[in-house]
Amino acid sequence: MWILESSESSEAHAYRSRQSEAQTVSVFRFLTIALVLYAGALAAEPIPLSGDAGGATCHYYMLAGKLAWKRQLGDWADVSGEPYGEKAYAAEELRGTREGTPVSFDVSALAREWLTAAHPNTGVFLRGTSGGGSIAFHSRESVDLESRPFLDLVWADGSRERLAPVSDTFLDCTTNRSSGAGRLLRVGRDQTTLVVFDLPQQRGRKLAAAHLGLHVAKQYAHALTVGVFRPVPVWAATKVVVEDGLAARFPGDRNIATHPDVILALTFETPDWQREWKRLSPSRTHEMVGDDENNDFKPLDGAALKATLKKGKNNALNLSYPFARAGKEPEEIYFRYYLRFGEDWSPDVEGGKLPGIAGTYGKGGWGMRRSDGKNGWSARGAFWRTATVPDGGTVTPVGSYVYHADVGDAGTHWGWNRGPTGLMRNNRWYAIEQYVKLNTPGERNGVFRAWVDGQLAYERDGLRFRDLDSIKIESIWLNVYHGGRAKSPRDMSLYIDNLVIAKRYIGPRVP
Repeated sequence: MWILESSESSEAHAYRSRQSEAQTVSVFRFLTIALVLYAGALAAEPIPLSGDAGGATCHYYMLAGKLAWKRQLGDWADVSGEPYGEKAYAAEELRGTREGTPVSFDVSALAREWLTAAHPNTGVFLRGTSGGGSIAFHSRESVDLESRPFLDLVWADGSRERLAPVSDTFLDCTTNRSSGAGRLLRVGRDQTTLVVFDLPQQRGRKLAAAHLGLHVAKQYAHALTVGVFRPVPVWAATKVVVEDGLAARFPGDRNIATHPDVILALTFETPDWQREWKRLSPSRTHEMVGDDENNDFKPLDGAALKATLKKGKNNALNLSYPFARAGKEPEEIYFRYYLRFGEDWSPDVEGGKLPGIAGTYGKGGWGMRRSDGKNGWSARGAFWRTATVPDGGTVTPVGSYVYHADVGDAGTHWGWNRGPTGLMRNNRWYAIEQYVKLNTPGERNGVFRAWVDGQLAYERDGLRFRDLDSIKIESIWLNVYHGGRAKSPRDMSLYIDNLVIAKRYIGPRVP
């Protein structure tokens, strides 16, 4: 039994419930944390994030893309570089401090690290290190202009600058929402604060000192020591390494299909490319294109596959490559394709699904059919609603939508939060690679990994996809779907090219 389009829409309730925290909040002012999209030599530019699409919370450093912290209340390093260490860059003991009291933290060492690029400028992380209760500081949204946070810079030539924060928020596990729009910043044993400043150009100057200034709104304890640390979202703790794979031996992917570990390679140059694929629904909104100038399309290598989400529709592409036709269903597989969002790509109503790897057998692991270890599983790609960045452009967060045997009736969303992360601009080709290794039945040792442009963007182990040897990797699921239930609000297209399925890591193509 193959999956039909009508069954896909039954995911609506679960998808909406899992997305509700992001969908129901009218305004998010989320933490910029100077979030740089690292992609080594392949990166077109860093992408600092700001806007109202989703922000830092107790669990996520970017809610909009489900980009998770490793720990609740955020990740940090101390002055010695120790993850979760206790040696603060600066600390102040506050005792019964009255409203309006100014507090200054010497953050010179941290600012020098930003300026010398010893560490990326992820901002300032404030947490309670001893004592009890909490303290509230005025935020950048405070009605009292003189009480808003600032960073004073003193240069060796005697010049001075006072900077206002570009973003601030506090993390609190009693809410799933971003607190960035509030007028207060709270610090305590169960609350942490993040403040971000956009540093000026040094212009040959040497920094003499830097001080973070805050003003107390109210203290809820007799004594509390507040320490300054360096916030370390997962991407900032990841060494930037571009991993070459078997594609490095085949410039432009030419003749890559001849490698003994390659199961399939497609460049969408001939109309018979679908002969080895199974159609899962009657959608016909995909086509081969060699040019599409009106949508700012630029070829990766000749023609590409264009999939268009039509206004008022959900499905743009729904094909399956069944491994049984190739002779044997594997227990681990690598799947790489190139992805380009067109100029018209703007999912601002709801997210959806992208190509991935599956073993549903038409029984379980998709469409509200719970994966129970005996019926099936799936690990499709996912996209979320677009988020605005400071230059006026947008990024689309990309990750995974996974049904495995340790989740409920609906799938679970994994935001790709490492390395370059899964934040993607329109009109740019990205190499997307996904890997699944099934668990040994009876054990939780399954693995999922994803790479963007050859850099590890997500990794998860300890997974239970199956309890039976008969459950394998059934197919590559070439799927582009809007929702949940919500229909696409307009026509919008993406492009796929240079698809490779292999028994070993493939990596990005080389010119």
